[in-house]
Amino acid sequence: MFSAADRRKRRYVLGSAEGLLDHLRSSPDPYYDPVGGFYVVAYPAGDLPEAKRVYRGVELAGMEEGFVALDQACTHLGCRVPFCRSSQWFECPCHGSRFNAVGEVRTGPAPRGLDRYAVRIEDGRLVVDTGHKVLGPPPGTDTTGQRPAGPHCS
Repeated sequence: MFSAADRRKRRYVLGSAEGLLDHLRSSPDPYYDPVGGFYVVAYPAGDLPEAKRVYRGVELAGMEEGFVALDQACTHLGCRVPFCRSSQWFECPCHGSRFNAVGEVRTGPAPRGLDRYAVRIEDGRLVVDTGHKVLGPPPGTDTTGQRPAGPHCS
């Protein structure tokens, strides 16, 4: 198992970007990498105009490719935040913070959305760079307008 310090310095090559994007768009669940401690979700192409008003740099570049890589740790106190299949949100079991499917905080006490990692496509493969972490967006950021799909898990 890698330590948190090791995870911050690693590049994870996940395989075919096209295949992963197809899978994410057809599955209710995000891709989870337990070794890297991150999730990968599809960013909805139709929401890119709103994302361009909020995000910059490597975050926006990944969204334009169709992906967001999210740290698994809640930005409140660092608990692992699982994905709730029924609501289609990330929900912290420790103190109740909830994040939409692209990691934007919807209810606190989390002070910001889930932190993100740089993603890029190299030779057709998706690469997540955990050495390049970007702090999550501030409360009130809602680029997708996603509402819970069903009951919350926590």
